[in-house]
Amino acid sequence: MIATKKPIEVEFYPCEKQYLDKILVWNSKKRPIYEEEIGTNQLRLKITTLEGIHSASNEDVIIKGINGEVYPCKKEIFNKTYNILTQ
Repeated sequence: MIATKKPIEVEFYPCEKQYLDKILVWNSKKRPIYEEEIGTNQLRLKITTLEGIHSASNEDVIIKGINGEVYPCKKEIFNKTYNILTQ
């Protein structure tokens, strides 16, 4: 069998300091997002997803899915999977 993804828009931000406040807005008591460590140019987040706790760094984007779920995705995979509509 073969399938394609449906054209569904998702919100995302690169896992970078300048977007931290916007990412943290997605925070909920059920699935919190919190800072693990901040260096000069590095940001590390812990994100509680539906599958458990995942780490995110500057190599990732943070995606808010169609049901409000939040999860990290490697930039390389994101760029192969999604077309950016606005920035």
